[in-house]
Amino acid sequence: LASRGSPCRCERCLPGAQDTSRGFRCPSAGCLGVVFAAVAGAGSASAHGRGLAGSVCSRCGEKVPDAAAEQLLREESWLLGQIDAWEATSPRGQLSEAEIAALVGRVERSFPQHAAAER
Repeated sequence: LASRGSPCRCERCLPGAQDTSRGFRCPSAGCLGVVFAAVAGAGSASAHGRGLAGSVCSRCGEKVPDAAAEQLLREESWLLGQIDAWEATSPRGQLSEAEIAALVGRVERSFPQHAAAER
């Protein structure tokens, strides 16, 4: 709807709601839970917003500290940059199995449920 000039008001798109397309690994040691970024509000500086600090883990219930949120957002930025670069150069068939395994491992450590990780 937003692309047609009408802001979406569904539960998934409300500012502050969990953005279930942006799930990050909980930064708490040993926890395998997921934390979701918050949906960015209208007028946010970026489409992804910052809304990860203070998000609550689905498993341990811990809140994401500011420093951990910044690290996860840097990883997200890296991932999105890699996707853009891959799509621009289409490396399919050009990466070794070891390179692919290293990339998959890095993505899986930080993004158990993220739309970009599926790309």
